[in-house]
Amino acid sequence: MRDGLETIPGCSGTGRSGTDYCYAPQLCYKDGFPWNTPGQFGIRCNFQELTDYANELEGGTLFANGSCHNTAKRELTLLLGLDNEADAEAQIKKFCDVAYKKWNADGMPFPDILDKGEMFDKEFFDGNTILNDERETIVEYGTKLHELDEEFVRLATIRNQKADAMVIQWPSYMSNFQNCALQAAMCCWVQDRQANDNNGNCAEPYDQNCVDANPADNTDICYVDMPRSPGSNHVNGGFAIYSDNAEDDAHCHGMVWSKDDHYENNIYKGNDLFFISLFDHFHQRGYIREVPGAPMCACLEQVRSEL
Repeated sequence: MRDGLETIPGCSGTGRSGTDYCYAPQLCYKDGFPWNTPGQFGIRCNFQELTDYANELEGGTLFANGSCHNTAKRELTLLLGLDNEADAEAQIKKFCDVAYKKWNADGMPFPDILDKGEMFDKEFFDGNTILNDERETIVEYGTKLHELDEEFVRLATIRNQKADAMVIQWPSYMSNFQNCALQAAMCCWVQDRQANDNNGNCAEPYDQNCVDANPADNTDICYVDMPRSPGSNHVNGGFAIYSDNAEDDAHCHGMVWSKDDHYENNIYKGNDLFFISLFDHFHQRGYIREVPGAPMCACLEQVRSEL
């Protein structure tokens, strides 16, 4: 006897202490693994991480112990009705592929953020549209026009109610965000349209002190290669060189993601783009306008020559 199991001569079993005994494989947890939704715990959906997580539950006492001789991998394999772990790993990958595709399909379409249409989105991320031109102003009877907090409260609502709860789809309908081979994107702004937020030098009164205000400077713009982004600047050639700080102040913020479609920063890259471009820098700081000759936000390949 070993571990309460009886040695069976000639059996090529898979006991914990070797292969000199065996027992009929049985599920320890017939209702499935003892957790709810793995995503609730911030783990990736794959065979290795599911079983690693299971091995950590209850201080590592759920598997390969006196009450359950299965390892977590063996338990999950049996749960799937399969005979070997390689098949189980392949099956889990299929399940996860389907789950992630559905998760993304059920997510928030990027055009729903501004709710002004795909063409408007494209123009905005190139540095155009009234959103990049307007400044707050006071008209008759002290009425404020073009106040970011008032006109774009929907951005704060999306940030607080949706962005942390669901996937925001990547805006691949724009040429700016198609085929990002470097797995990275960048936004660069050169003007500030909002006062009293401790970012940039826009100040009140707007009509005098926010006409051509600058963002907080964190980047030196050196060179713009026009052919990198013809879908934004609409030219096939040319370049611009900014020497000796001739470009004035500019502010850039980038993001990267994994090549693995199941990795968290890949799944939520649309959420990151929303936060960086529309919520944090536009709504909260009032940063606008593009470096001339480059898109305001795009895959890094289209903007990297700027920096």
